[in-house]
Amino acid sequence: MADALVPALRNQGVVVCWDRDLKEQNVVSQAAWMAQAIAENIVICVLSEDFVEHFGRITESSVHRGVRFESSLIIQKYYDHGRSTHCPIIPVADRRFVAESAPPLLAGIPISRLGEQPDDGIDEIVRRIRGLEGGTPSPLPPPPAPAEIVSDVERAETAAPGPDLVREWLRCLVGTPVDAGQFAGMFPAVENAIRGSGGDRLMQEIVDRCLVVLNLAPAGSPASGEKARALIVGPAWLLRRRREFGLAAKVVLEAVDIAEAQGDRLTSALGYASLGHIRRELAECSTGRSCADHLRAAEGSARKAIKLLRRIGDRTGRLGACEHVHAHVRWCRYQLLGEARSLWAADRLAERAARHMSEAGVPIHRELCLLRAEIAVARGDAQRAGQLVERVVRTLTGQPGDSAAFSALVGRAHLVSAEVHRHTEPLKAARLAEEALKIFDHTSMGRFADLSRWMLVTLDPRAARLTRSDVRYLEKLSPDPRVRLCAVAERCRRIDDRVRARMTARGEWRDILKTVDGSAIALP
Repeated sequence: MADALVPALRNQGVVVCWDRDLKEQNVVSQAAWMAQAIAENIVICVLSEDFVEHFGRITESSVHRGVRFESSLIIQKYYDHGRSTHCPIIPVADRRFVAESAPPLLAGIPISRLGEQPDDGIDEIVRRIRGLEGGTPSPLPPPPAPAEIVSDVERAETAAPGPDLVREWLRCLVGTPVDAGQFAGMFPAVENAIRGSGGDRLMQEIVDRCLVVLNLAPAGSPASGEKARALIVGPAWLLRRRREFGLAAKVVLEAVDIAEAQGDRLTSALGYASLGHIRRELAECSTGRSCADHLRAAEGSARKAIKLLRRIGDRTGRLGACEHVHAHVRWCRYQLLGEARSLWAADRLAERAARHMSEAGVPIHRELCLLRAEIAVARGDAQRAGQLVERVVRTLTGQPGDSAAFSALVGRAHLVSAEVHRHTEPLKAARLAEEALKIFDHTSMGRFADLSRWMLVTLDPRAARLTRSDVRYLEKLSPDPRVRLCAVAERCRRIDDRVRARMTARGEWRDILKTVDGSAIALP
């Protein structure tokens, strides 16, 4: 696309700087030439597959280093510009390019399209270039100080105004030089507002800006010490949300190494807690020995985080957050491995986490309330589970959202509510389980989708040609709902094919589980 675009623009009288022309020039430093060219000129970003994939990525790999270097300069140019209009960056793509797949930073800028013919779309690009060269927009009104906006973010009673305030904060940073240390001090409040709202795209912009500022900080300055925290709460958090758990773990390990080298126990604890989350999520995507190994590593990470926070005498509620991570890991051991003792351990840890958060004056997270509700259901305390899930539903209703994380919370709340009502209102329970299944299928959360399907089977066993005894046998023989569903499908196949059954129902199910266990593991 660039091969066709450059000569077409030059034919229209546009002076084009292109790195492929450097062979004809005596350039000492290609990096310095590129930095100067991007800073002083209008930039055309050709949205190729490689450019989109590696734009703004942070990795030690030597592959596509040019794109990553260019993108850091483009990110800086974007934030050095003071308004959304007349931005001196022009994204260009072919007509088949899906706008939603553009890098988040460029998504708000109109994309110019090139057709199959060399000159198709060139006129529009030239008009945009001439408009940017001759445009003299009216001056912006003086922006508020960044610290004032951060104070508004911290004082906001709900998360609803958070994203709008954060966008205002980003805009005012463009025209207001800010010390890297001051920026690092403002980052936690901004990060909390975005995490609460579930805004992945906005968080990507925050991360881009944060890393540009912190990378410019002198080594040994206070701001350089904030880089580890920024890596954990920024790129690693985003990678977790996108379910790129392997990359997320690498980013967190790098951050932990930085924090430990600087003797920063608090950030090290934050990193180990994040690793606990990541390894637990890896376990949920695994089976067999791999699942058990991930859970063991997750528990080790959570214990390290708790130990570090106890050593420094934390009283800010972070200890409760780390105990929440540990409780979630033990809950997964109960669900995935069938360990009965882990259910009681998870209950004890979750209640301790809630108590520590309350003592520190920190609001109890919705995720923790939902985990406590799930544990209460498993222990047979439907009344307490109902109270906890009702609290979560009220907060979700008061704060609408459309992110995958928000949808996952709603789906889990439906699933717990279905468990609460399964004996008293089975029709309502079935409706809630069906709603949960739709959400989990839409968000590609396979394990929770299988839990929803299994609940529907248990609510109406006859529809799956089962008895209540069959349901109890399967739940006792296998903790994995995916394996149980495969076993039900295999039994239906045997009935249809008139395969001779075993002498006892228990023997029949054991034989079926031996058959399907391996195939269930191989399912996508």
